[in-house]
Amino acid sequence: MFKDDFKFRYKGIPFATYKAESYYNNAVVLSHEHAEIEIITIVSGEADFYIGGNTCKGEKGDVIIIPPYNLHKIFIHNTAHTVYNCVCFDLKIINDESITKGFLTQMLNVPFLIKENLSFASKLYSYQVNAFNAYEGQKKGWELEVIGNLSLFFATLKSNDCFVKAEHIKNEKDFSKSVIEYLNDNFKEHITSQTVSKYLFMSNSYFCRKFKKTFGDTFSNYLNAFRLEKAKTLLRHTGKQISQIASECGFDSNSYFGKIFKIFYGITPLNYRKKVGS
Repeated sequence: MFKDDFKFRYKGIPFATYKAESYYNNAVVLSHEHAEIEIITIVSGEADFYIGGNTCKGEKGDVIIIPPYNLHKIFIHNTAHTVYNCVCFDLKIINDESITKGFLTQMLNVPFLIKENLSFASKLYSYQVNAFNAYEGQKKGWELEVIGNLSLFFATLKSNDCFVKAEHIKNEKDFSKSVIEYLNDNFKEHITSQTVSKYLFMSNSYFCRKFKKTFGDTFSNYLNAFRLEKAKTLLRHTGKQISQIASECGFDSNSYFGKIFKIFYGITPLNYRKKVGS
């Protein structure tokens, strides 16, 4: 189960960190996307990363790069203890217009996975860790240390010819954005793939194929995960009864909510509330 303190907190510059840690099998970070670039270093264990329709396995010592607006999710399985550190930031702080513009227009890309055995991987790993630690330590001059290490990170990518022109995939981005916006507005209601496909003026079969390709999951499974993330927030931050939370998050019954919650997180909603409230 992952720690839940993932909210990005900017302090002075548009840069933030979080540390993810899992002691349970089948831990999932729900598919999402954002305008910031995300760089992850695997400290221990392993995780499957689904990024922009591609899947890669990150292991200890590897570096994962998630460009802006790439739909991504993370899946932990068959491991006792997985830890990874993440930095997430606005590209403007590296002061390279060609890189910033290239990523934001989705015309520039990098390998999502930098394996530990590559000659320059250890440099990238160190630069990310240095930036992470500088931010966490908040010593005088930490901002310059963060920016300096990020600049060295991207300089290393450039010197090793890691930047490539990407095919423009605006249609896929528009599709994922439309689906997520619809779910945000309607997750409390009765929703099926037919409901969303009709809203998007697509046949249901085409929608389901496109959804699986884009999100790397079936619509029904993703919808459950989406609702459960909303429920976790209510369990953490409100005193509402669990039956009320189940209803507000679109689950037909309290028993089904509890069953699905335990399947996804390995713990009951009540025990989860006790755990995060302690």
